[in-house]
Amino acid sequence: MTEAGLELLRVSRETLLSNSKLWEMIKDRVYDVPLFNSKHPYVSIDELASRDISGTGVRLEEHRLRLKAYSRGSSKEGALLVLNTACQVLRVHLKLPNYRVILFVIESLKVNLMQDRRTTEATGHLKILTEPEPRSLDVAS
Repeated sequence: MTEAGLELLRVSRETLLSNSKLWEMIKDRVYDVPLFNSKHPYVSIDELASRDISGTGVRLEEHRLRLKAYSRGSSKEGALLVLNTACQVLRVHLKLPNYRVILFVIESLKVNLMQDRRTTEATGHLKILTEPEPRSLDVAS
């Protein structure tokens, strides 16, 4: 995983935990992997894949992030609401130190009822492009 990818994971979790609207829904339940013994609803940052897509004179990294939200009950809307809120929080508030987010796309959202027939899983696929922040040049006069 790239340095920007590691930063993206860290900052994504911090951003989700610091948002008051999302906090009302899930409290501090943002995990790196799905936990089926956790209180519901909760969010997991399920997967991150990063790759360098730099071209001539341009340094870019593409990050594919998969978020999942879980809720219990017969309503699929609960998990989807939590997931959509989490995606929007990241879209608006994600700030990476030393990197600029130049593209943030929510590629898909889907909802499934798990085999236990009580747990709903909502999955969101995000695409994020980053570039290093330009460094200022200190020119001595």
